[in-house]
Amino acid sequence: MLFRSIGVDFSSKTLDMKNGKVIKIQLWDTAGQEQYSSIIKSYFRDPVGCIIVLDITNSNETILKQLKKWEKRVLESSDNREYMKILVLINKIDMEDAVFKQKDINETIKYCEDKKYLVYETSCKRSLNIYESLYDFTYSIYDSISDKIDNTKIKGRSEEHTSEL
Repeated sequence: MLFRSIGVDFSSKTLDMKNGKVIKIQLWDTAGQEQYSSIIKSYFRDPVGCIIVLDITNSNETILKQLKKWEKRVLESSDNREYMKILVLINKIDMEDAVFKQKDINETIKYCEDKKYLVYETSCKRSLNIYESLYDFTYSIYDSISDKIDNTKIKGRSEEHTSEL
């Protein structure tokens, strides 16, 4: 069963990285509804990464327009924008709309590549590219900050062979 976020939701996940490290990540889902935009801003302080999920079935905006709107919100609200990694998930590619949106999807992918954002076509419903995108994103963040941390600690917490992002 799938649930929509209302306001803000939090979860954590542990990933085994290819370098032997175990990384615990925190995910803050800030829901895309406009009515929650005022509380979302308080969650954008100093993130090391941001995942933007785009809905190809949204008939009100092109996929690229959705991305630019969220990109602007995230970058304007973050104190860490020059170092923050961005993952873009073009979601619901299993829907019939995907066939008719291929030009828009390709345009969005090109934009992401030019900006050096990680980008994946996904289906949350079918778990298509969800784990792979999260793993690659986490590794990208870890790789970019690993020289700033020791082997076992980030933000003062330590566990044997575990780092927390």
